[in-house]
Amino acid sequence: IEKTNDYLIRLAQFLKNKNIPLTVLLPKEAPFIIEEPLKENYQYFINELKSLKKYNINFIFLEDYCKGYSDNFQAYRDLFFSGDVHWNKQGNRKIAEELLQKAFKIF
Repeated sequence: IEKTNDYLIRLAQFLKNKNIPLTVLLPKEAPFIIEEPLKENYQYFINELKSLKKYNINFIFLEDYCKGYSDNFQAYRDLFFSGDVHWNKQGNRKIAEELLQKAFKIF
């Protein structure tokens, strides 16, 4: 995680010299929907990415699209292709809506 942050900081500095903003977009992935990771570790990861704001790196975590499900396997079945980690039509729609809402304040 620290190595990733270091690379992101270096990338942000390079892009800043070219007047290009950096936004990191992280969607909650299928494996983390089916089986929740250790909350402390996952939260540490998210907090570290959020801390990059001080380096003018924007961070958007897409996790709301799968909320509202009490059964993680049902969320997976509804949002992803069976046996795959790619979003199906409904999953793509939900992730797009959350992205538009968080990144562009639409919806």
